[in-house]
Amino acid sequence: MKTVPPPVGHPDRALLAQESLQPAYDAMVDKMVAQGWAEKDIALAMVGLSEAHAMALESLEVTEAQLAWARAIGALPPIAPRPERKLPPPYPIATRLAFVAGAAIVGALMFWFVSG
Repeated sequence: MKTVPPPVGHPDRALLAQESLQPAYDAMVDKMVAQGWAEKDIALAMVGLSEAHAMALESLEVTEAQLAWARAIGALPPIAPRPERKLPPPYPIATRLAFVAGAAIVGALMFWFVSG
């Protein structure tokens, strides 16, 4: 798939992004049509996903601006770097197998109880 690199500050940036996405979009539509979906349903789903993604990005920008403002006026402390967490060593294989076996037994008992 040929992609177009994003040109910084180019007036046709959105159009170039569409050109770059078109081959992947066409392949996805073909795959969904082969699975029985109507092209109109696919297009509406893509519009819905795009709108939801755009709203999430906008919400994130607003939230980040609000947090920056709150920090600027001293209402929130500055962001402190997180200390690096050291993970414990993994459990021995026998312990993991015992846990899986116990979970399987509990699952079987729950199935037996529910299907009763």
